[in-house]
Amino acid sequence: LVRRWLNGNGWKIYDEELAEEGEHFYEIISAEHCQEGEEETFREEEYLIGPALLKKRHELLPKHFQRQIAAVERLLQNMNKSEQARQSEKYKHLQKMLRAVEELRHECYGK
Repeated sequence: LVRRWLNGNGWKIYDEELAEEGEHFYEIISAEHCQEGEEETFREEEYLIGPALLKKRHELLPKHFQRQIAAVERLLQNMNKSEQARQSEKYKHLQKMLRAVEELRHECYGK
């Protein structure tokens, strides 16, 4: 994830925006270089959704949650077709991520 990379490589996210145009959905991340030790760390699901978007409860955040959850569900459905994939650590990680994102959405919106 770009957000995790930024935070792990000397950058601090100071703002995020979401934009929608037709069928296109854009995530805009604004980051600035920071001193060592100023980096913030977030939970995995916060990196996926966007910490600044969560903080300011962006108006498109509900749709963003929906899109991210649908993407993880699609991955799990495709992996579910293979016994080997179902036994993989990635599959287990995606299941955990799906639950965490759904819980985060519930924390934000009670849905």
